Amino acid sequence: MTKPAASRRLHSTSASLERICGSAASNLESSVVKSMASGAAKTALDEACPALTVQRATEASGHSKQIISKSEQENDMKIVIIGGTGLIGSKTVARLSVKGHDVLAASPSGGVNTFTGEGLDKALAGAEVVIDLANSPSFEDKAVLEFFETAGKNLLAAEKVAGVKHHIALSIVGAERLPRSGYLRAKMAQEKLIRESGIPYTIVHSTQFFEFLGGIAQSATVGDTVTVSSAYFQPIASDDVADVMADVALSQPINGVMEIGGPEPFRMNELVARFLQLANDPRKVIGDPHALYFGTELDDRSLVPGAGARIGSTSFEDWFDHAPPRRSGVAA
Repeated sequence: MTKPAASRRLHSTSASLERICGSAASNLESSVVKSMASGAAKTALDEACPALTVQRATEASGHSKQIISKSEQENDMKIVIIGGTGLIGSKTVARLSVKGHDVLAASPSGGVNTFTGEGLDKALAGAEVVIDLANSPSFEDKAVLEFFETAGKNLLAAEKVAGVKHHIALSIVGAERLPRSGYLRAKMAQEKLIRESGIPYTIVHSTQFFEFLGGIAQSATVGDTVTVSSAYFQPIASDDVADVMADVALSQPINGVMEIGGPEPFRMNELVARFLQLANDPRKVIGDPHALYFGTELDDRSLVPGAGARIGSTSFEDWFDHAPPRRSGVAA
């Protein structure tokens, strides 16, 4: 977004800002004016009022329901994060905890298992928001579908008993466009359960994470050669994903989908080759338009977010420079 557009929007929609941002609205104009010189007007708006960013994504995706931040209204919510010890989960826990919320990082190792139902009722008691970041331990078609359907039913049933007010799920950009992928079909089945549950919800469709570039390379390696798709994708840093998940947790549900992605699209083979080169990995990378990704071929639109997506600020270079533990061949 250009600086003039941000300024025009600020001055012409003060009433809407007041509704969306509450007490933060009075500080928005001065924040943006000060940031114009540094080219950070949009950042100032987003930081002053996270709900405004979610509002943009909602409007762009065709949802008209008003988004109102809950952060001014409820400063000590209980928020349960399923998969709260994983890559995105641990970062989201940290972001919400520093804001003063009661955050529970739920995982099987901690006695909370969505697949078996173990510990769910106790964990969700008193929770207002649940963020589901759990992933299947198997990527085999039948097993992954069973996981997302069973875990989804168990979790949503427990949320109804607990009176949860906002269910948030992390899914994948392009899942609905790639029905030949067993994994992505399972994610769509999970989303269907959410939509039909009657619980207010927000589904966040994210592009692939930079942190999994090593895993993509490893899974496509035969000998010293890596063969991956030459289609475009637009990966995002896990820190940027966690920022979004925390913002959504503190906003009203949109009862729809919002998309997020990284700042730049790349040919998959070109970015994997760049990643390996920077990691001093000698493997050769070949781009093949017929190479499979999650069991399906891709085209140049399959994994790229649409207009109105929230775009992360972390470039590939910045991510790589600050993430040395992620440089190995297998993603953590």
